[in-house]
Amino acid sequence: MRHYLVIFVLLLGSKMLIAQQIDSVLLKNADNVVLDKTLTITTLRNNSYEKHYKVKYLLLNKKAKNKARIVIPYDEFSTAEFISGTITFSDGEEKKIKRKDFNDYSSVSGFSLYEENRMLYYNYEPTSYPVIVEYAYKITHKHNFFTYFFSPIEEYGQSVLNASLILNTAPHEVFHIKTYGSTEPEVLEGEDRISRFWKFAAMPALEWEPFAVDIRSRTSGVLLAPVHFEFDGYKGSNESWMSLGDWIHLLQEGRLELPESAKADIRKIAENHPDTYERAKAIYEYMQARTRYVSIQLGIGGFQPFNANTVHELGYGDCKALTNYTQALFHEAGIESYYSLVKAGSNAYELEDEFTANQFNHVILCLPMNEDTIWMECTSQKMPFGFLGDFTDNRPALLIKENGSTLVKTPRYDSRHNQSSSIAHMSFESNGNASLKVNRNHRGLHYDNISNYPSLEPRELKKQLGKGAGWKNYTINQLQTNVVKSRIPEISLSYQVDVLALGSTSGNRVFLPAAPFKSYEAAVPKVRSRQTPFAVYHDEIFSDTLFIEVPKGYQLERSLESLSLESEFGSFSREIIVEEGQLVLIRTLNLKSGRWEADQYAEFYDFREKVDRYDQQRLVLVRKE
Repeated sequence: MRHYLVIFVLLLGSKMLIAQQIDSVLLKNADNVVLDKTLTITTLRNNSYEKHYKVKYLLLNKKAKNKARIVIPYDEFSTAEFISGTITFSDGEEKKIKRKDFNDYSSVSGFSLYEENRMLYYNYEPTSYPVIVEYAYKITHKHNFFTYFFSPIEEYGQSVLNASLILNTAPHEVFHIKTYGSTEPEVLEGEDRISRFWKFAAMPALEWEPFAVDIRSRTSGVLLAPVHFEFDGYKGSNESWMSLGDWIHLLQEGRLELPESAKADIRKIAENHPDTYERAKAIYEYMQARTRYVSIQLGIGGFQPFNANTVHELGYGDCKALTNYTQALFHEAGIESYYSLVKAGSNAYELEDEFTANQFNHVILCLPMNEDTIWMECTSQKMPFGFLGDFTDNRPALLIKENGSTLVKTPRYDSRHNQSSSIAHMSFESNGNASLKVNRNHRGLHYDNISNYPSLEPRELKKQLGKGAGWKNYTINQLQTNVVKSRIPEISLSYQVDVLALGSTSGNRVFLPAAPFKSYEAAVPKVRSRQTPFAVYHDEIFSDTLFIEVPKGYQLERSLESLSLESEFGSFSREIIVEEGQLVLIRTLNLKSGRWEADQYAEFYDFREKVDRYDQQRLVLVRKE
């Protein structure tokens, strides 16, 4: 027998109670339920289109409060119209949402000096639950360049009762369409319109689990984009990656011209650096010293860069403008480079390579050399030359060449690059207090994780170094940092730390931790009956060597075994060397990247839990009587 949550909604005017029944399956793991959602995309004359969006949410608890907010984006090339909205409370009372309740904001405030990307914004936070929020709006776009992914489920903790996508086009208009986990659409053909209908129903909520993959790879949906498009008079095509690249190249044409002052600077750099690599590095650092990142959304600014002359004079730009500017500097120095679109962001490693359309959200620069290819992030004033970091590493990218654009991959940083190592010397007292002299080195993406350390205030840096170590009372002195900005950058830290009660005591025994500080976190959350695949995106190696000075009068009563663990997810080894007056503990953890099925998580947890358990073990030293 099925169980239902019954929500009574009082219809004003008729004083009538209606029961909205929802299967309990849709309530499991759900913070909100999409009772009904419809997106209608209709192409119009003059290469424009409009979106009608209508949605009705049931908010079950406070975690869903953001669903009571309404955001309607628009810009110079679109107009937004709020149609209607209502909030219905559990007692049947209703609150009508009106156009005057909205504020009009910049959609990139805080990051931009100039922008035309804006939004109508309505903010409401419910004081009790459940509550129903429904609204509708329309956006009319003055172009038809778009790539849209419609997903009934937008986030973890959301289930769907009913949802639909409608695409209305003229008969001659061609679209790329890819469906995920759904059937082909119902198609209705008329003399001047073709309408496609996708319907979705009874979709349970997806529960977030540790190391979760991108939610888009787990839910049904539809990806669509027009094959032929026009934006602000620039006509383009998604027939191939080359044709899309030709359109991007067209937007960039005539924007590499530099002022004479910049040309003079580049000539001087070229004279001082005859080697091509060193010249390119010097030019990149020249760009970094002169500019800063600011989001600029003007005109067709979402896709077209500011010209290099303007960026040089102003000293700022967005990713497109700064990349275009850097390319112009290289061009002046006789170095060929390529403006490149990339799919950036957390866990954004996959792209539908057979679905030719704009699936990118960032721009970087590619510099091919005789024996290597160098990639550059042009929005950072601190990023080392030729290093990308985890925002754009191992990602699909579209290399823009006139009549030759192609889909490529950015560099992948593996265990040869992502390494952390430490050498520490520890001495201790009979009361368990200890002093350590530590030297740490972090490379590759491990550098990227702590690259801000040298700019921190000493007090904050010391706090970060003690974070996660489990020390309750400690003092850090003689702190030094050193940064090597190379293709695989490194950061080294050396310091002395005095820790009260690092070891515990019992009678004439001292119990010392095998891992007095951590360069990694091996433990992972336990998940019973995991339902979803999981992924680790980077290979990593951590190695720690600890020298323990054994005071006179003490001897090792209980050592730790040397051991070696091997698994599909990585390996761990520990070696114990007992010497006269000294103990040496050597630990190495090698973590592998990969994607695994849900039923393998128990094995993954077991491996990581064993490593954590071994790290928590203690040596026992006893004082001779």
